[in-house]
Amino acid sequence: MMHEFYDPLLHLNENFPLLVETSPIFKHSFEAHFIFLNTDQSKIIYQYDFKNTHDFSDFKYKNLHDSANVILKKKRVNYRIWEGPDFEELGFSAEKGKWLAISVYHPLAEGLDDYVTILLLCLEKDFLVSEIDNYLNEEYLFQTCLHVNMVLNNYEKLFPTIDTFVEMLAKKDIFMPHHMTNVANLCIKTASRLELSKYQTSILHIAALMHDVGKMNIPDKILNKHGCFDESEYKIIKTHCTKGEEIARTAFYGMSLLNDIPKIIRHHHENFDGSGYPDGLSGEDIPYLSRIISVADTVDTLLSSTSYKSHIERTQLIKTLTKNKGSQFDPRIVDIMIEIIKDNEMLDAASFINQNQFIPKAVLSFFYSDKTEP
Repeated sequence: MMHEFYDPLLHLNENFPLLVETSPIFKHSFEAHFIFLNTDQSKIIYQYDFKNTHDFSDFKYKNLHDSANVILKKKRVNYRIWEGPDFEELGFSAEKGKWLAISVYHPLAEGLDDYVTILLLCLEKDFLVSEIDNYLNEEYLFQTCLHVNMVLNNYEKLFPTIDTFVEMLAKKDIFMPHHMTNVANLCIKTASRLELSKYQTSILHIAALMHDVGKMNIPDKILNKHGCFDESEYKIIKTHCTKGEEIARTAFYGMSLLNDIPKIIRHHHENFDGSGYPDGLSGEDIPYLSRIISVADTVDTLLSSTSYKSHIERTQLIKTLTKNKGSQFDPRIVDIMIEIIKDNEMLDAASFINQNQFIPKAVLSFFYSDKTEP
C-alpha cells in the first residue's frame, strides 16, 4: 500500500472525499475502499479508505474478487458481491450489510478480468443492487478512476528516473559523488524546521536530488579539473542550471505535479542580492525552494574536499553562512541551517524519510561528518 507517498504528491486525500460526499451511493455505505492496481494487476499501487482502513495487499483478496460472480455488467464497469466463508475468514463481516465490488475496466479491456480499479462498498442490507444506476454516475467514476490510475502508473517512472540520473552523476563527478543526495538530505532537515507541507517537501527533495543534473552536459575535463576554473571554463560550468532545467522538463514530462521542479533547478544559483545566475533574480523573486537548495548546496560543497580546496570546519562554515546572509543567501534559511549544524542533525536525515515513508524507492545517502577522504 503506497498511501503515504502518493497522498502528498497527488492530493488524493483531498479529491476522494469530494467524490464520496457528492455521490449519493456513499450515503448508503458504512465504509468504502478504492483499490488501484498496476496494469498487470500484480500489485496495489494506491489505496484510499473511507471511514475504516483495510490492507488489501494480500493476494487472497484478488482471488476472492476474481472468483465472485458478476451480478451486473455495464460497458465500463461491472458489479460483484463479495460474500461467503472465504470472505469472512479475511476479517470482513456481513453483519452490517452486503459488500459490493465495482470493477473499473482497463480502457483497452477485452474481458471482465481486465480491470485496474476496485471500488469496494459495504452497503446497507436493504440496498437493492438493481437500483445502482440511480445512485452512481458510472461515467464519472470511470473517468476519475482511469485518470488516477494513469497518473499513478506515470509516477511509478519517477523512482528509476531519479536513481538513474543520481547514479550517473555520481560516477561522473569524481570529487563529490554523494553531493546530490547530501544536499537532498540537508533540504529535508531544513524543510522540517520550516514546517513545509509534505507536498512541498516532496518537490524540494526531488529537485534537490536533481539540482546538478545539468552537469551531465559539462565535459569531464572541466568538471573534474585539478585546480580552479578559468573564465571560459566557469562560463561553461554555469550552464548546468539551464541544462538541468531542460533535462528535468524532459524527464518529468506528463507529471504535472512536478511542473515547478525545472524552474527550481534553473534558479538554485541565484543570489539573494541579485548577483547570481542565470537570470540575476533577487529576494522573493527567487523560488523559495531554490533558495533552500542554494544554502544546502553551499554547505555540502564547503564541507567537501576537492582537488583545489580542503573542507572547512563547521565553526568556519557558520561564519561563512552568517557573512553571506542577505547577499548570497536568504537570511531566514541561513538561520535554520545554522541551527541544524549546531544541533549536529545532519547524520540522521534519513529518519524523516523513514518516519513518513517518504519517496521510499528514491536513491538516498547520508551526510558525511568526515569528508576528508576523496
